[in-house]
Amino acid sequence: MDLPIALGNVDSKLQHVSLTARMMWSLSHYGGPDTAYALYIAYLYFPSHLDILKNLYLNITSSLVDWNYCSGQSIFIDDNIKLWSSSAERKINLLDLISKSIQSGSDFIKKYNNSENYKNEITFLALNNFGEVTRYCNNSLYQVIDCQKSMMLDFKTEVYILLILGVGVLALCICAMVPFCYSTINYEDELWNNLRKKAYENYSELKQNLLERIKRVHCQPEILVNHRKPSNNKANFKSYYKYVWRISIYFIAVTAFSIANIAFLYEKCTDYLSYRPDIMKEMINRQILQNSIMTWTTLSQFETLGIPLVDEFVNLYPYMNSSSEFQKVLSLIEQSKVNLRNPKYLPILSDSFKNVFYKKDSYYIDYFNYGTSPGEELLLRESYFYAYSNLFPDLWIDWLIDFSILNTRYGELANEIDQHSQSVIEAQVNAIVATFVFFAASSIAIYFLLYFAFFKKEKECLGRISSIMKLMPNKN
Repeated sequence: MDLPIALGNVDSKLQHVSLTARMMWSLSHYGGPDTAYALYIAYLYFPSHLDILKNLYLNITSSLVDWNYCSGQSIFIDDNIKLWSSSAERKINLLDLISKSIQSGSDFIKKYNNSENYKNEITFLALNNFGEVTRYCNNSLYQVIDCQKSMMLDFKTEVYILLILGVGVLALCICAMVPFCYSTINYEDELWNNLRKKAYENYSELKQNLLERIKRVHCQPEILVNHRKPSNNKANFKSYYKYVWRISIYFIAVTAFSIANIAFLYEKCTDYLSYRPDIMKEMINRQILQNSIMTWTTLSQFETLGIPLVDEFVNLYPYMNSSSEFQKVLSLIEQSKVNLRNPKYLPILSDSFKNVFYKKDSYYIDYFNYGTSPGEELLLRESYFYAYSNLFPDLWIDWLIDFSILNTRYGELANEIDQHSQSVIEAQVNAIVATFVFFAASSIAIYFLLYFAFFKKEKECLGRISSIMKLMPNKN
C-alpha cells in the first residue's frame, strides 16, 4: 500500500466508524418508528466498518518499514494529533489513534448490544475520528505529495550521471582516435616530404635516366627540356582534414541522435513523474471530501429533523455549522472535478480506468452504469436533497451506503492509478537507460567497424607508399 493511499483510507475508515456510531447513538435515543430502518442498517454495517479499520491497521503496521521516505513513518508514529476527551486534552500519534478507535468501537458495539452505558466510547469516536484527524491526514497528504515532487531532483541527478557516462564513452572513443590521427598525419607529412627531398636530391640523375629511356625505348631524339629544379622546402600537405571531418561527423551524429532521443524520453518521464503525485493527490483528496460530504449531509439531515447528532459534544469540540460546511465541501469537490479532468493525466491512466471512470463501472450499484464519475455526480445531487430535506425516507440510508461504496471505489481506483502510473514511469526510465546503453554500444561499434577499419586501411596505404619509396635511388 502506497503512503498517500494509506492516508486516504485512514481518514475514510475512521469517519465511517465515527459516523455510524453517532447515527446509532442518535437514532437509539431520539429516533422514532420512521427511523427504525436507518438504525437497523447502521447497526448492520458498523461491525464491517470496524473490521475494515482493523485490517487497515494491520496493513499500515506491516508497511511502516517501507515508508522511510517523505517522513512517512513519522506521520504515523509522532504525537501530532490533538486528542479530545471529556477528561483532559493531549496529543497522540495516528497509529495509536487508529488502535484506540478500534478498541472504542469494539467496546461500543459490545456495550450497545448489552444495553450498557457507552458514553465514553461514543464520546471518543465522535470527537477524535472527525475534524482534527481529517485535517491532519489532508495536511500530511499534501506534505507527502510535495516531497514526492521534490524527489524528481534525485531522478534528474541520475539522468545527469548517465549522460556524463555516455559522454565519457564518446570521449574515450575520440581520445583513442586522436593519438592515432596525430601520429598518422605526422608520418604522412614526413613521407611526402621525404619524397620531395628525394626528388630534389636525385633530380639530375632521374632526368638523365628518363631521357635515355625515351631515346632507347621509344626511338625518340633527344628532347631539350628546361624544367625548373624542384624546391627543397618542406610542404604542408594538410592531410589532417580527412581525419578532422570524419571525427567531427562521428561526434556530431552520435551526440545529436542520442541527445534527441534522451531529451524526448527524459521530458516525457519528468512530466509523468510530476503528473503522478498530482493525480494521486486529487483522487485521495476526493476521498477525504467524500467523507466530509457524508458527514455533513448526515448532520444537516439530523439537524433539520431535530435529531441531535452533536449536541452532547459541542461543549467539548468546536463543531461547525453543518449547512455552511456542506456547501464549502461541495465547492471543493467541483474544483477537484475540474482538476481531475485535465487531459495531461491521460498518458499515465490505463484504458481500463478510463472506461470504468467515464463510461461504465460494473461495481455493485446502478449509479455506476455510466461510469464512476457520472455516478458520483448523481450521488452528490441526492446529497443536496437529503441535506436540506425535512423528510427522512428510507432511501436516505441507502444513499449513505451507496456513497460509502463510492468512497471505497475511489480508494481502489486510486490504487489502480498508482500501480499503472508506476509501470508507465518505469517503462520510461528503462527506455532512457536503454537509450544510454545503445548510445554507448553504437559509439563503440561505429568506432571499431568504421573508423578503426579506416585508420587501419590508411596505415596500410602509407606502408605501401613507403615500400615504393625504397625503390627510388638515394643520392649516396
